[in-house]
Amino acid sequence: MQTLKTANGIVMEYPGGCGNAPRKFFIVKTLAAAAEKDKRFLADAFAEDVGIPEMPQNIEKIIVQSVITHGRDAGFECTVYFTDRAPVAAGVFMTFKSAGKNEIIRINVFKKDAEV
Repeated sequence: MQTLKTANGIVMEYPGGCGNAPRKFFIVKTLAAAAEKDKRFLADAFAEDVGIPEMPQNIEKIIVQSVITHGRDAGFECTVYFTDRAPVAAGVFMTFKSAGKNEIIRINVFKKDAEV
C-alpha cells in the first residue's frame, strides 16, 4: 500500500500499483478531491450532467483496498474512517467517456452492509 496525505490532512492508503497505472491513480486523486471538496478538480473529472456524489464530513482516513479498470469501466472498494463515527465500507463503479479520456460520465456508489 502507498500513502497520500491531502491538503487538509486526510490520510489515503491505496494499492501500490496505482502509481504505474495512470487511470487507477486518477481514480485515487478523484477520491481525494471528493474528500477535500475540490470543486475545480471535480468539475474537470466529471461530465457536466453527472451528479457528483457528496462525501460526508469529518473524514480522517480512506483505505482503498482495490482498484480495477477495463476499457471505459472502473471500480474500487474502500473504507472511510471518520473522527466522530463508525467507518463505512463502499464499492464505487464508474464509466469514463472513452478508454483514453479521464472524464467520468456515470458513477454509482454502494454502501456495504457488513461491518468492517
